[in-house]
Amino acid sequence: MGSGDRLMRFGLTKKTVFVLGLRGFPEVQGGIESHCEHLYPYIAGDEFEVTVLVRRPYVPTNKSIGDIKLKSLWSPVTTGVEAFIHTFVGLLYTIVKRPDILHIHAIGPSLFAPVARLFGIKVICTHHGFDYEREKWGVISSGVLKLGELCAARFSNEMIAVSGIAGQRLSELYHREVHVINNGVEISPNPKPVNADVLDVLGVDPGKYFLSVSRIVEEKRQLDIINAFLASKSADYKLVVVGANGGSDEYFKAVIDLASSHDNVVLAGFQSGDDLVALYYHASAFVHASSLEGNPIVLLEALSFGLPIFASDIPPNLELSLDESSYFGLGDTVALAHKMSRHVESPEVKSEAKIRLATERYSWSSRAHETVAVYHQALGITKEPATEKFSDI
Repeated sequence: MGSGDRLMRFGLTKKTVFVLGLRGFPEVQGGIESHCEHLYPYIAGDEFEVTVLVRRPYVPTNKSIGDIKLKSLWSPVTTGVEAFIHTFVGLLYTIVKRPDILHIHAIGPSLFAPVARLFGIKVICTHHGFDYEREKWGVISSGVLKLGELCAARFSNEMIAVSGIAGQRLSELYHREVHVINNGVEISPNPKPVNADVLDVLGVDPGKYFLSVSRIVEEKRQLDIINAFLASKSADYKLVVVGANGGSDEYFKAVIDLASSHDNVVLAGFQSGDDLVALYYHASAFVHASSLEGNPIVLLEALSFGLPIFASDIPPNLELSLDESSYFGLGDTVALAHKMSRHVESPEVKSEAKIRLATERYSWSSRAHETVAVYHQALGITKEPATEKFSDI
């Protein structure tokens, strides 16, 4: 007898969960979008009915993906107000429908957590990163994001952080319990792609390119990666930069201008599905120069393919505990160029140890189990604790 049958037998029904704070999925660029796309298939089912409130410009119609319902709600496509307006519309819809749990992702949308609580809705807030530290935000926008973080900390029933560093910082700052649930990675028993047509399209050879994957925004520092690659001794290698514009048009243009002047730098645009798998699988090494992260999914993906990794030494990247040789100083393009040159001279092979680490520590199924434990705590359902916690109460 399944858990759904047992619920019905004892006169109980599924608990309803609304998810708010993301653009949508599938095939929508963004870390939170990827997080939700991979997490909720493991949660939706017998015990929980999951509805994700998505933005109409990215998901034009209501649809279902497996057991997940996607509710398309109106929003503008204007940087700075898109998330705010969509969250407000989503909150109104939530108040009318009154789910058991509203799970808000990111600190900006968490600004509305007190209103949901006022209407008696259990609220979970997931803190994906200290967004007010992003380079693109001015004083007013940063202040609003800090207020959103405060609302998440003060008014959510339960708070989740995607890294231990963030969990400890939030607990000390707001004197509350914070659950730590890292991002995950989709583990395939046989990750080798059926074909590698995308490599032919991009004009790159298997095992002869460095790979970078992220939104093209200032804090991901693609210009650092390109400049380091151009300064390295990598004559027979190419650099493949995967990602679409995620913020400033000025920065995006600067990346395009620099890349387009060099034949061995390839801008691949947004990639997903089998094409992205092929790009990871056939890469020689992965490069990540970011200045701001929560818990970087792209590094976990690179781990799952056993790739050699060169990453900036910011705390969320260091938390993955890679070999010391994998890290370089933030903004130190000379050090990164040196690492890339050494890799070309003596390529490091893929690591089975990294694949095991990804498999054992970062599966999405375990992330879902930990998230469900937080839901149970918010709903007053007694279960075994399943998450690391920081508490400074």
